[in-house]
Amino acid sequence: MTKNNVSLDSLETLRDILVRTEGLLLDFDGPMCSIFADMPASYVADQLRRVLSDEEGIELAVDLRITQDPFDVLAYAVTLGKEVGSLVESVLTTYEIEAVSTVGLTNGVFDLISSWHYSGRKLAIVSNNSHNAIEFFLEKQGLTDLISAVSARAGSDTSLLKPNPYLIRQAIVALSLQPQACTIVGDSIADIDAAKAAQVTAIGYVNRPAKALALSRASALVTSIEYIVEALG
Repeated sequence: MTKNNVSLDSLETLRDILVRTEGLLLDFDGPMCSIFADMPASYVADQLRRVLSDEEGIELAVDLRITQDPFDVLAYAVTLGKEVGSLVESVLTTYEIEAVSTVGLTNGVFDLISSWHYSGRKLAIVSNNSHNAIEFFLEKQGLTDLISAVSARAGSDTSLLKPNPYLIRQAIVALSLQPQACTIVGDSIADIDAAKAAQVTAIGYVNRPAKALALSRASALVTSIEYIVEALG
């Protein structure tokens, strides 16, 4: 049990959620794949910093020089103007596409996606990662025809990214469903916060033990996507 009394890997809780879910929303990095498994996020952040410092001549504050999160660098670049923000976002997209070219699917997610599709229900990817990188990955994995919609980063406006509920709401509209009929599987606090704001149910994917407490505001927690597949059984 977690602090908020949410059980880990409870099939009963998962079944209760899934039986009333018409639209399943999957975050990309984590539930779908580990996007930076072969290309560390810290390396990508370094490349984005290089764009700002070497190409744009911008001196970065200490926190920007040490962050390992490329999204921190992107968010800062956006504050420098549309042109700089678009440049850094484009470079990030290039690295995301390169990164997904070498990674595989998270254990259990293929069975989840295929089972959900063949049950006649809809599934969307909802992610702060690049729309182009996600589409590339889905095609590479042969999943394109099983996914109803992709709601993901399509430009440099970082204010639209999770925890803003914008991408979740966009996915709900694309699926022609009501929020109460949708459930998102995500592995970050931003996913849970966006789900709460969009009034959709959240399943927290605890792919590292330290995340259990952070994700405890979700309606259910799983340590493996395979538990969700089992609950569908």
